[in-house]
Amino acid sequence: MSQTRESADRYEPADPTDLVSFTVICRPRSPTDIEELRSRLSLSTLNDYLPDERARQQVIAELQALGFEVFDVKSPVVSARGQVTLFTAVFRREPVRRIRTVTTPVSEYTETSIVLPPGTQSVVPERIPGALLIVVQSRPKFAAPRLPPIGGAVELRVPGDIAQLTGASATHRQTCGKRCECATGRGVGVAVLDTGFAKHPYYSDHRYHIVRRAAADVSDPAVDDEPHGTMILASLFACAPDVDAYAIKIGEDPTLGFATAAAFPNLKVISLSWLYTLGPGGMSLDDLMPLQLTILFAIAAGITVVAAAGNGDDECFPAMMRDVIAVGGVDVDGADSISAWNGASSFTSAIFPGRDVPDVCALASRMWLPIPGAAGPDWISSSGATSCATTQVAGVAALLLQKDPSLQPADVLDALTTTADDVTTGTTASGDTAHAGRDRATGFGFVNAFKAWSVV
Repeated sequence: MSQTRESADRYEPADPTDLVSFTVICRPRSPTDIEELRSRLSLSTLNDYLPDERARQQVIAELQALGFEVFDVKSPVVSARGQVTLFTAVFRREPVRRIRTVTTPVSEYTETSIVLPPGTQSVVPERIPGALLIVVQSRPKFAAPRLPPIGGAVELRVPGDIAQLTGASATHRQTCGKRCECATGRGVGVAVLDTGFAKHPYYSDHRYHIVRRAAADVSDPAVDDEPHGTMILASLFACAPDVDAYAIKIGEDPTLGFATAAAFPNLKVISLSWLYTLGPGGMSLDDLMPLQLTILFAIAAGITVVAAAGNGDDECFPAMMRDVIAVGGVDVDGADSISAWNGASSFTSAIFPGRDVPDVCALASRMWLPIPGAAGPDWISSSGATSCATTQVAGVAALLLQKDPSLQPADVLDALTTTADDVTTGTTASGDTAHAGRDRATGFGFVNAFKAWSVV
């Protein structure tokens, strides 16, 4: 099976009527500038950089008065969009059309985004007094495998093999709470933000609880043309079959999709199987600051955020954020031996000094996964990659939160890392080799749901 490939980006002039999505960072309550925000923004300083609601509503009103469409969801930032001609006239920057062809093991598609040309300076919104920075959004990379699978590798099946190997199956036989419910994640909301979530007999036959929603800048959450979201949802349910799964299809603006997810009332976990790369040829921290701010806002509210470490990319965001649980990948062979997956990313962030990625790992092995097919629902044998590993860890986090709903994100991270099984063999795509104890290849090791559940 061929690997996932992306063509070199090609740029051409945008049509004047093309829509450009952007996010506004509003001015905080206390005076600041972008340089300070860039260097000091963290979970501990978050309250210093949040706008008051009056200032935020003023920005919304000003954008609407100028003719932009504003998506008013609960968020510390403001998401909006408008035609290229309007954006150019107001902000003095001219967007272009970026064209990228993506070839996956099951499809080939062309992805078109309206973005600012590479190297364009940050947009300082002089005509919006309450705004500090304008960021033009673009879609992230979805963490599909970049390496071809190893010939003859074990092919795992959902849900049984995943549940058994992660220790989730043993956890499901435990009970918790006043009603002595099985430890299956019941009552815990987990949001998965991705490409779309097609309906499939696998999900309906198991009677999994899925609420499909689309962010306001995209349509029909049950359409997954790429496909990716349909596949990775299976790993969540393998580990936590009774969660309330909020399947959120994202468009050009993942910050908007994130805020959409965070609004669900019983939400406890958000799972992100996608990434941006920072540095040469990638994004800048300014580009990602609206998403960073929104993620920190959710974590401060008690929502655990789990993100893919990546599949061979370095400097992957948001996994590199200190308060996000970064998930790498492990492989399993026919003797049940666990080793670092050779397609996974592992790195020390240059943006957040001392931050090693990943924290923990889950199964990235070749596995059978449900997908939408040209003639109807289908299956594919594919490397699960860190995409599926991430939803597995999100499911394990849900098991812990069912047992103790008072757990904060830092508590969930502590339980997962202190009980993970050490991985001592294998080398990642980034060239890091696993060894005894914590290492950069696999972090604290392979997640063990039963051990983690037992300590909370």
